[in-house]
Amino acid sequence: MVKGNVGGFIRVGWKGDDSSFLRIPRSVINEEHVEKLFDIKKGNVDYLIDEFGEVIWPEDWAMRCQNKPWRYFIILKDAVELDDVGEDPRYQGGTILVLEHVP
Repeated sequence: MVKGNVGGFIRVGWKGDDSSFLRIPRSVINEEHVEKLFDIKKGNVDYLIDEFGEVIWPEDWAMRCQNKPWRYFIILKDAVELDDVGEDPRYQGGTILVLEHVP
């Protein structure tokens, strides 16, 4: 639940693409709304970043994002690559193999 004055619009879009920016009412901005507007796969939006490099987490968007003249850039979650530990000779895992009562 958002408390306080959250009126007005903010400008959200992709960094480096001025034509991508949309005006979104502060009162309705959330992850689901941004994902829908920008056709982003559910759960892929990580945070917004303003023109000065300050990170704004989704739960703070309505209160901390300000009206003009600032713009906010969408940052997606990094794709996590899973390494095949079976092919890494340097891998030192935390698994222990215990054999008991072996003849």
